[in-house]
Amino acid sequence: MKNQFLKILSVFIFSPIIMACDNFSLIEKHKLTLYTEHFPPYQVIGMKQELSGSSVDIIKNTLDSVDWPYEIKVLPWARAVRQVNTEMNSFIFSIARFPEREENFQWVSLLSNVKSKLLTSSESQIAQLHKVEEVKNYRMILKRDEASSLFFQENNLINKDKTIWVNDTKQALNLLNKGRADIYPVTVNHYISSVDDTSYKLSQFKYVYDFQELDVALYLATSNKTDPSLVKTLNKLFKCQEK
Repeated sequence: MKNQFLKILSVFIFSPIIMACDNFSLIEKHKLTLYTEHFPPYQVIGMKQELSGSSVDIIKNTLDSVDWPYEIKVLPWARAVRQVNTEMNSFIFSIARFPEREENFQWVSLLSNVKSKLLTSSESQIAQLHKVEEVKNYRMILKRDEASSLFFQENNLINKDKTIWVNDTKQALNLLNKGRADIYPVTVNHYISSVDDTSYKLSQFKYVYDFQELDVALYLATSNKTDPSLVKTLNKLFKCQEK
């Protein structure tokens, strides 16, 4: 009798979850537009413009599992951020979730956790930075609307006379290697993948600061203009796929 009761109880507890994960075929699925950038190993744009990478795999596998129509568009990061903030029901990935951004987006699903560092050339005379405020003493490379640039802006750590803005990590590595800049904030996995795409070697660069202030989680997100019910549905879908 006791075993039968426990069996009934387990069905009562877990059935709603099972049903919730099985019911996506019953809902209306409007086509989604997802914006991203070339950001290996999370998003990789191949020679024939094919998309791959760990974040791309998670998103494709999840949406394909329920035949949800979608389109992924690759743009420079600053443009991608502008698009998702002006276009209702559009999404962006892989975007870092940190306090300065928290209220500006609806966060759909965790895609990855990343470690951050400050990078310089191996030929640089810079040894180790002891605190992040020291970046104001150096020529720093930043990408617009990236997590690191927003962090520095919010904390008044940008020296405008010593800041160089770039579109991608390849440009930043060129500047560091030629001695035209001193420091560039990177996520470790992205930096390693980026070097693999160039003629450079990892030994040509070195870390000078363990940027724990920007160890962040990467997410699929959308603006506050997007219908919250759609966000809730997609959140459930991604959680179901994690099981």
